[in-house]
Amino acid sequence: MEIHFDGQTTEEFFQWMAAKNQDVTLPIVKETVEESLFDEELLTRKEVFKRILNCSVDTADKYYLYQPGFPYCERGGERLYPKKAVEKWIQKNTKYN
Repeated sequence: MEIHFDGQTTEEFFQWMAAKNQDVTLPIVKETVEESLFDEELLTRKEVFKRILNCSVDTADKYYLYQPGFPYCERGGERLYPKKAVEKWIQKNTKYN
């Protein structure tokens, strides 16, 4: 079955719809990805234990910063911690009674 839309075949219509969908969604996706990648606040070790964990450096090192899966990246040999990823890790690893 073939449907015609103002002289367009079904295939041409769906190609037109796909192109319009891309025109609308791609800029939104691009902006979202760029915000999450480039707008990420990177924290130092000290900032993590003072601002997020609210604990001593020894507690942060022992129970958080060196646990498997704790998020960090390295820049010039220094560990930096993406704030959003650290908060997500804490939420994911929080235990409830």
